[in-house]
This record gives sequence, C-alpha cells and structure tokens, in this order.
Amino acid sequence: MKITDLTLEHENLFQKYISKYRPNSFRFENSWLYILQACRKKGKLVQINENIGFIGENSENSNISIVNYLGDLDNLSNIAKNLKDNNKKVIYKNATFEEVPVLIKNGFRRYYPEEKWSHDFKYDDQTYPQQIVDLEELMIMSGKNYHEARRNLNFARKTYKIVVEDYSPDIHKESVKRLLEKQDISIKGSYESQQMFLDFSNNETKNALIYKTDDNILGFTIVDKISELCCAASGLIYDTSLKGFTILMYYLAAQKSKERGFSFMNFQGSETKSLDTWKRKFNPVLSVRNTHLIYEN
Repeated sequence: MKITDLTLEHENLFQKYISKYRPNSFRFENSWLYILQACRKKGKLVQINENIGFIGENSENSNISIVNYLGDLDNLSNIAKNLKDNNKKVIYKNATFEEVPVLIKNGFRRYYPEEKWSHDFKYDDQTYPQQIVDLEELMIMSGKNYHEARRNLNFARKTYKIVVEDYSPDIHKESVKRLLEKQDISIKGSYESQQMFLDFSNNETKNALIYKTDDNILGFTIVDKISELCCAASGLIYDTSLKGFTILMYYLAAQKSKERGFSFMNFQGSETKSLDTWKRKFNPVLSVRNTHLIYEN
C-alpha cells in the first residue's frame, strides 16, 4: 500500500478512476472539489492493487476518514486495517446502501446510537439526502411542483438586477474573499470550508461564476463535474443580508451548467431539515442517501 500527500495534480488520476468505476455517477462524493474539501489540508492518496482511496482527518477528534474509494471493496478493508490506530477510528464516508452488507462482512460496522462523526451532526452533511435536479425541467419550471420556486425566483429577478461573469482569481479573489469573511460571521465555518474555491480558474471540469450589480460582487458559485451527465453545486458564497438571493444564484448556475452540456445537478446533502426543505423547492428528480461506517477489526 502506498500513501502520498494529496495534491491538485492528482485530479487527472481521480478523473481516470471515476471514468473507470463510476462513469455515469450522480453522487456528490464523486466530484473532485468534494474530495479536496472533505480532506482539507491533511489529505492523503492511498493506492493499493490498482485501487485508490482519499483520506482526511477530522480536526475535532483526529479520527481518520476515507472520504471516497474507487476500486474493489475487499481492498477497502485492507486500507482501513492499515490505517487503524488504537486511539483513532477509521470511518468510511458515503457508503452506498448496496455496499453496506459487503463492508459489514469485511470488518466495518454501523454507528452506535451514542457515536457522532462531529460534535453537531452525526452524519455530517448526509443527515438529509443529496438532492439532484433535472436541468431541463428546472429551466422551464412548469407545473405546480415548481410553484414556490417560480414565485421566489420571480421576486429575486425583480429585486436584483444581476450581471453574471466568469470568475477569475487574479481579478476577483480579494473581493470574493471579503464577501466570504462577512458570510462567516453569520454562517460559522463558511470561510474554512470554502476558501479553497477562490484559487480555482474555470476549466473543462469546473465553472466558477460571480454575480454582481454596479461592479459590486454579491455572490459566487462554483460547479464541478461529477460525470458527463451530472455536475455538483460545490460552493456558495453570498451577501447573507440579501433576501431570496440564493435561489437566483442557483438557477443561473444551473442555466450555465446546462449550456455546458450537463443534464443534472447535485445540490449536495444537507445537515438541517430547513436546508433540505429549501432544496426541495427545485423539485429534485432523485434523492441519494449514503451512510458512514466504522472499521471495527
């Protein structure tokens, strides 16, 4: 087993394995920006028998997390066994429910009722499922299922006269950084989890946008490729004082993603019921629920 520090140069390797093992994926954990965000600054790449895994540490309790794994499930237990430390738990995040029976046979177990992944949320951002929307349907927004979203979007369009532009780190980074610092005051943890997005330029897998009026930047989004079919809404930075503004940002990001050839967008899982309810305004056509497992042996 080979373990190396995770770097941005590993994206090509990641995309190669995604194409091999999950070519038509809709799952958020199969986006590169998720890997970087989940691993944070201590990310590691594990390679074993032509299989790869991505590892991070929870800064709160130093538990080791395998945030994604691409390969034969039998080798996943070998990775967990080699990583296991008496003082640390090895957690496999985002296990599909199809994988659970196999992994339990190979030494993993479910959470006990008193156990938590973090202090606040047992299942991290998987407390509520990933919500996936059909971009063609979303652009039309026809029918009663879109009634509330249509009403909110019409309000935002009338209220905010927005110009959308491609984001450039060289031009916009400092302005968006200040916006993120302001957001972090009302939404704790925003800066730590999203600051990395500010260094990315647009390319064939990522599309970062700014939303501005009168040269004043009010918001930022970044969308990342999951597969040829589906993209991931990865980053959302905005002026939190603007009522109803985020639905306009999401809609415009979705519009750009459809223009780039994607058919679906994954809005991620949610930690709270209110956030999940908000995402359901977009009438998701698919909900994906994962779980986390702990390696026991």
